Amino acid sequence: MAPYGNVNYGVETAAQDYFGVEAKNLTLAQAAMLAAIPKAPGTLSPFSSPTYNPSLTEDDFDSEALIGRKNYVIDMMRQQGYITEKEATAAKAVDVLAQVKQKQSFYAGIKAPYFVLAAKKELRKSFPEAAVNRGGWKVITTVDLDLQQLAEEQMEKGKAQLRRQSADNAAMVVEDNQTGQVMALIGGLDFNNDEYGEINYASDVNISPGSSIKPYDYASFIDNNTNVGAGSVLYDQIGALPQYPCTNKALPPAGNCLWDFDRRSPGAMTLRYALGGSRNIPAVKAFVSSVPNDTSTNRTASINHTMGVINGLMGNDDGYRCFKTGTDVTIASEADETQCYSAAGIGDGAYLRLDDHVNGIASLSRLGVSIPKTYILKVTNSSGKILKEFTQPKGKQVIKADAAYIVNDMAADPKASYLGGSCTEVTCSGMKFHRYKGWKTAIKTGTTNDLYDGLMVAWNTKYSVGIWVGNHSRTVSYVGQPENMTDPIVKGFMQGAIDRLGGTAVNWKQPSGIKTVAAYVNRTKTASGQTVPSGTTDLFPSWYVGKTASNTSQVLDKVSNKVATSCTPESAKTTGANSNAASWNVDVFAGGSTGGTVSQEVGKDDIHNCNDTKPTVSITAVNGVSTGGSTLDCPLTGCKVMVYIEQGTHALTSADRLNFPGTLTLLANGQKVEAVGISSSGGHEFTYVPASGTTGTVVLSVQVSDSVLYEGTDSANVSVASSSSSSSSSNSNSNGNP
Repeated sequence: MAPYGNVNYGVETAAQDYFGVEAKNLTLAQAAMLAAIPKAPGTLSPFSSPTYNPSLTEDDFDSEALIGRKNYVIDMMRQQGYITEKEATAAKAVDVLAQVKQKQSFYAGIKAPYFVLAAKKELRKSFPEAAVNRGGWKVITTVDLDLQQLAEEQMEKGKAQLRRQSADNAAMVVEDNQTGQVMALIGGLDFNNDEYGEINYASDVNISPGSSIKPYDYASFIDNNTNVGAGSVLYDQIGALPQYPCTNKALPPAGNCLWDFDRRSPGAMTLRYALGGSRNIPAVKAFVSSVPNDTSTNRTASINHTMGVINGLMGNDDGYRCFKTGTDVTIASEADETQCYSAAGIGDGAYLRLDDHVNGIASLSRLGVSIPKTYILKVTNSSGKILKEFTQPKGKQVIKADAAYIVNDMAADPKASYLGGSCTEVTCSGMKFHRYKGWKTAIKTGTTNDLYDGLMVAWNTKYSVGIWVGNHSRTVSYVGQPENMTDPIVKGFMQGAIDRLGGTAVNWKQPSGIKTVAAYVNRTKTASGQTVPSGTTDLFPSWYVGKTASNTSQVLDKVSNKVATSCTPESAKTTGANSNAASWNVDVFAGGSTGGTVSQEVGKDDIHNCNDTKPTVSITAVNGVSTGGSTLDCPLTGCKVMVYIEQGTHALTSADRLNFPGTLTLLANGQKVEAVGISSSGGHEFTYVPASGTTGTVVLSVQVSDSVLYEGTDSANVSVASSSSSSSSSNSNSNGNP
């Protein structure tokens, strides 16, 4: 095997690159020139000159030396009787350099060049590199050019949005779930970019998956515990967790608590709504609780078990990993790896390759069965001998089918998903695409804290798709929400792929042992895209035995989403079926258990305190007349009602409790006249216009409600006169009612 300078090794490849012909069709002059190059390819190759290789700026090519050696080769052939004197003379006279083609990209004109790179990478794992580089083989890949074109079309449509959000690159992988064959792959947006064009971000670059890793967390948690299902409860509540001591509750980066993206703590929620809402705290709790009764330091036994599940599903023992602090992840090797901790459960500080991730998601679609991904169907050598041919591999059951099915169902639930829009059983609107022509599609997004990586994975029974968006250097943040970039592309592809399939939708078949039994009812939205309340039943695995509880219904505090106490104000209380979170509590960090027992003392309202000061509100004047015992009149044309609000212990409006904004309401005889939002203490003016025909005394009331639903009220009697006469009035105060 000889080197021919700035191209792959092998005469066949060199013939194509220098002259655009197969080796068997080379002229004598051309063959002699190629034979001359291996002596010193650095100076004898025309591709060492900018004249033939525009990517170069320096010229190392010695044309005279090449022609001299070419002629020497011709002379040797004549002396050894391979050619005649006449043929030698004619070959020497040929201006062979004029026939050399300008160097093209090695992949110029090739469809799906990134797919070719990935296939070649797989070849190098199966055969010696020297044999791969020699060329002359016929390789049939798994690429489906129709799906590849569909992926490229959707990526092209999405470029403008990527630019608007300061992302300059993207990658995408599509796998056929039944076979493990990769159907389409895009490794970047510009293969011809001189700086990073030939870097394959789909198969060769370490990326952080962000929240797209969470389906694996819940799959491992359900699979390896005896009493966990989609309707089980984890508490989305700030507090100490492994790696997050939470001794400083300041927001990141100053504090050391784990926070959700919206900085809120909604309390008890089911696994289904925790995954659909992409909540960080429940995901980490699941990630570090996969081993029952884990007493290991930092719960590394559970962490390593879940990491093993993730890598097993991906079919790569080194697929998801963490690196030592300070490691350049772009060139990191196995020697740079270190123990992963809790943050890996939300895809932070841990890395994988996109095509491995998609294969892991495909394994969930296969109900927990992992099979190797492949880019190659068949390899034959120049003699036609088959060197490699695809046969359907035997799968490995990494997690039980029940666990995978439940996670698929959770991720395919449009009611639990935070994505905007809504769905029927046949179609969706907005950003949701969980339903289309009868197909159910599971979806999970992913975002890293530094906004270097934005991901979305989506899967149904036929295809699994993964997309990454970001900056080519992975050191520059994009702006805005990554879903605005990833969702239109993946939605367009998945619906186009379903259109292409035609026929009847094929969805996951529920394993026979799965139980549909009573579950905790979610009553609090964590995103506008969610629908509440959730159902009173949910899916649990066949090994689920249920918990022992005296009752499943309870009076709840709306704010903390926990059991109400004597300090909980009446306005914050609600009673509902399956509202006793303790009956389904599997949160070992909040008194729960993954076994069959439960403490009824778990999860009491910890927001309200009997010593809290409630907000107050006072009517101070009507039409400029003080309420301090004076006559208060309001003509039929209307009057100005002045009020003053004073905050209590809790903020009137809090960013932590956006579901309960501070509200000031004016009522007349108990009927609401107007309501406004308030955020701070101070005065406010209402205008009250009596309804037509109103006469006599009207009771004007004002009510203030703060961010934890404490209330304060005040009222005053005003006289609405039908003539110029007026009547006396009185007022009474009733501030601070809990």
